[in-house]
Amino acid sequence: MEQRTAPRHRVLKPGTIEFDGGPVSCMVRNMSDAGAMLDVATAAGIPEHFTLVLRADRRRMPCQVVWWKAKRIGVTFCFWAHFRRNQNTMSVHWGKQTCP
Repeated sequence: MEQRTAPRHRVLKPGTIEFDGGPVSCMVRNMSDAGAMLDVATAAGIPEHFTLVLRADRRRMPCQVVWWKAKRIGVTFCFWAHFRRNQNTMSVHWGKQTCP
């Protein structure tokens, strides 16, 4: 059963997982306003909470791991933006996901 709070879109963006153990390169495979799926060389040693940095635009997103397999990690963003059109204007609404 689908439990995502926002639809994900296929992307192929290089990123970096940052935490106290050092940076780990990753590839963002799909992404939404609320989370993403990441490919890594190995999920071993990656903590439950980290910062995902998208290399193209230097965006930094605090993440919490929701699931992981050998080389793939599903994360939720601790803070996410929801964009909606309201009378031809774009507004940003911030929400808090389940993160410390």
